[in-house]
Amino acid sequence: MPVTYEIVEEAHKKWKLGHEHESGHEHQPGHVPVSITGEGGITMPEYIRTQGLTEKQTHYCPGCGHGITHRLVAEVIEELGCLDRAIVVAPVGCAVLATDYFNMDGIQASHGRAPATATGIKRARPECLGFCLSRRW
Repeated sequence: MPVTYEIVEEAHKKWKLGHEHESGHEHQPGHVPVSITGEGGITMPEYIRTQGLTEKQTHYCPGCGHGITHRLVAEVIEELGCLDRAIVVAPVGCAVLATDYFNMDGIQASHGRAPATATGIKRARPECLGFCLSRRW
């Protein structure tokens, strides 16, 4: 079945209704809706920025996946209601600037020490959600 504008629009409506009902993103400040028009003029559902991310554009290479990982982690933290007590630990390497992209407290750790740093945060401040980003290819 070919994807038509009508099919995409119907999916978009269902997605928006579900999102508005579940999270209320449509009415919260800081969420930036963006429509994407692909090949053939097909419009994809709006991108609504999670409050867990800043509006700064990332420096990552196209297709690397760091941006997707950031988005997913930020969405989960927002859904858990932990934004005010989350602390991201950025390791050395590509993700060292993650503290610029997450809308929460952050710290940079030495090479290979991000998990230990996140553990230290959790032990020192048990009410906080300390997490690190680590990636191996």
